[in-house]
Amino acid sequence: MQEVCHETETCDLTVEKHTCCTARKRDQENKIRVNEMSERRAIKSSTIARVSSILLAVATSCRATTQYHDFLLKDGRSFRGRIVAYDQHADTVSIECADKSLAKISPTVFDDADQLRIEEWNIVRCFESENLFKISAGRDSFEEKEAVKTFYLGDGGPQTKTVRVHHVFYTIHLKNNSTIALQNLAIECCIFYSQEHRGKSTDNKWVTDRGIQSWKAGIHQMDPKSKRELKTKDIITNKVEDLQTNSFLTYGLSKEVNVEGIWLRIILPLSNGREIMREYCLPDSLSKHHDWVSTSVPAGLNR
Repeated sequence: MQEVCHETETCDLTVEKHTCCTARKRDQENKIRVNEMSERRAIKSSTIARVSSILLAVATSCRATTQYHDFLLKDGRSFRGRIVAYDQHADTVSIECADKSLAKISPTVFDDADQLRIEEWNIVRCFESENLFKISAGRDSFEEKEAVKTFYLGDGGPQTKTVRVHHVFYTIHLKNNSTIALQNLAIECCIFYSQEHRGKSTDNKWVTDRGIQSWKAGIHQMDPKSKRELKTKDIITNKVEDLQTNSFLTYGLSKEVNVEGIWLRIILPLSNGREIMREYCLPDSLSKHHDWVSTSVPAGLNR
């Protein structure tokens, strides 16, 4: 008769029981881990939703603050809205109300402060439009002759000779294509230039001097559909003696002045000391390589 090993059977049951316990424990741990992950995701989603809600509220508030205004009528009534258009010929302003409805109304029904607001809104619109108010500049030059006294060691004594002086300047072109007048414009500009010269050290290397020509002007009024031209201060680029092929003042110690470009600022004053500004650079990238200054920095021949 074959004997059955009860001990082995007991061992198999014990192992099976241990395996089942381990599996149940693993399942419980996985459930706990899944629950924890779900809770973390829920907290994260709740936080994101809360932050998004705050940001949306702030953005909405900012838009309302910057775009919408409480307009006051002369009869004491008021409503909230923002200006979207102004028809000067019909003398009507289009205002988008808070409920998104559009009202076309005469500016005269508003109180004085809001009439000024409407008027300045239209002025700013025209001034900031590249089509309604055009700004450009062009480079020009001229030459003049200069008498310079010099001394020769011969028996001729002091002699006079002529030097041709080369100048560069810019002509600023402004064009008001709008139907309103632009008043009290302030024009400021910086002309950037450089000149190379021999250094004072024994190696005689070339050294670059950088200069800035600052210039200001004003226009009391630019009428509708009008043009204006302004000429900036000039910069001396070279001096050449007559009958000589080389530069007179440089004698090989300096090079001709290199005019790099012009940076313009046109400023329009508004009420309560406020102002708006347009900028123009020639070339377009000039402001990326230079800093704006309010006073001239002479260099080279322009000292």
